[in-house]
Amino acid sequence: MKKMLRIMYKKSEGIISKSGLDRFEVVQNLGRCVRSPLKSDNVEIDGHKMFLDSLDSLRLSINGVYEEFETEIVKKIIKKGDVVVDVGANIGSFSIMINKIIPDATIYSFEPLNDCYQTLLSNTKEINRIKSFNLALGSQTGEALIHHNEFSPSSSLLDMNSLHKIAFPYTQKSVQEKVKISSLDEMAGMMECNKKVLLKIDVQGYELEVLKGAESSLNDVDLIIIETSFDELYQDQPLFDTIYKFLCLRDFRFEGSLDQFKDPGTGRILQGDAIFVKRIFVKT
Repeated sequence: MKKMLRIMYKKSEGIISKSGLDRFEVVQNLGRCVRSPLKSDNVEIDGHKMFLDSLDSLRLSINGVYEEFETEIVKKIIKKGDVVVDVGANIGSFSIMINKIIPDATIYSFEPLNDCYQTLLSNTKEINRIKSFNLALGSQTGEALIHHNEFSPSSSLLDMNSLHKIAFPYTQKSVQEKVKISSLDEMAGMMECNKKVLLKIDVQGYELEVLKGAESSLNDVDLIIIETSFDELYQDQPLFDTIYKFLCLRDFRFEGSLDQFKDPGTGRILQGDAIFVKRIFVKT
């Protein structure tokens, strides 16, 4: 019964989105009310049982797949024996998706939030190709305070701006949590990156700090999937053009976006998952 209701909900959600009605807060609130009874504590994706966070923030119990479009793109990119570094792993959805596509890929997952990290461990305990670290990554090492959002994917080491809270009202509540922070260059000695490396970064405005802490490691990276913003959703966060210039200077080329996220109220594009490829692999 729930499966049928989920299918009906996804279809109606698509119709509402195309009509533009999802920009109204009352419609957003109604959608959350309808989704609530459809959520579950766990879901089976491609034969793998995954435990979810309390809000099912990634909506896996509804969609049954991690960011469908991104999944299809990655299937075309990742090859046998490749190495994947997942920065901002949350509960492990991206890492598990990679493992399903290429079972012998070595995956290093980094997640600073303790509750998400514990769920990540539960979700990957039977996958020995995934090695997880309870760490934030940036440009320095030590400890930091992270804003642990009730909607966990919106958690950030930066303060959230009002634009984010207005566009997505369900992200207004957060508490501070002390986390350990390191850099990719510092962690490189614990990883084997002697093959083609995919670096995925999803850290809510802290992307440039992760890249700054990976100056040496970027020499070994062939492909980057990185969340970039076009408006400041977090205080003083670097926007797309800054990330673009930083990576172009390090011999990467922008190859397009996997997905875009809009302000439900205005339709304005706020974020996109950008693809950057090392120029030596780009066909001219």
